[in-house]
Amino acid sequence: MIIEERYRKILDIVKEKRTVSYAELASLLYCSMSTARRDVEAMSQRNLIEKVHNGAAYIEGNASESPSLIRESEHVREKRAIAALAKRFVTPGITMFLDSSTTCAQLIPYMNGIPNLVAITNGLENALLLSTNGVEVYMPGGMLFPRNNAITGAETLAFLSRYAPDVFFFSTRGLSLDGRLSEGNDSTRATKGAMLRKAKRKILLIDSSKFDKTFFAESGTLADVDVLVTDAPLPDELQALCSSLGVEVLWPE
Repeated sequence: MIIEERYRKILDIVKEKRTVSYAELASLLYCSMSTARRDVEAMSQRNLIEKVHNGAAYIEGNASESPSLIRESEHVREKRAIAALAKRFVTPGITMFLDSSTTCAQLIPYMNGIPNLVAITNGLENALLLSTNGVEVYMPGGMLFPRNNAITGAETLAFLSRYAPDVFFFSTRGLSLDGRLSEGNDSTRATKGAMLRKAKRKILLIDSSKFDKTFFAESGTLADVDVLVTDAPLPDELQALCSSLGVEVLWPE
């Protein structure tokens, strides 16, 4: 079992049981006690779970936002398919906002070799990926939100307000059938909402597992989106809404 799969299973176990011992984890995961102990130590350092005497405990409030470590291993094939379609919008000389999502991370390798790209992102991991692929990168100040390695807060919003890039590439936690975009926390909502208001063209990269989902904080609606790129045909309600709003929809044929 790879590390990411074990971490996801540990999260599920701890969420269900609230507290669990190393011995229980070792038995449920078919691993050694030392492996269970190392996993709990690593996950506690990332604030995914709490390390307690002889085991681990659930951290209340963690369910609202999947940690980036787990999100990186979710729906990878779908995200890659989305990125392969969205690469047509990455053209020489454009300026862009890029959110901290792992979906956008799949798009970044396609930027390699395209000249004069400039990106503003609040995602630490995406900033490093952009830099290694030859993109000029700008980042805001603010507070680090460790669950998705993103910088958020008032300083972030003030920084973003100074720019109006050509394109905003972004994902979202949920897209309801009536077209509302939502996030698991208010900080992410505010950051993405600011980018939506400032960018000239908005391109939503969203896999089909997020359709008909609604989370705590609404960041915008489909009326704010110019292009929607996904991995599968939209539900009828969303397709009709996109048609009425003039939103271009792309998925693999």
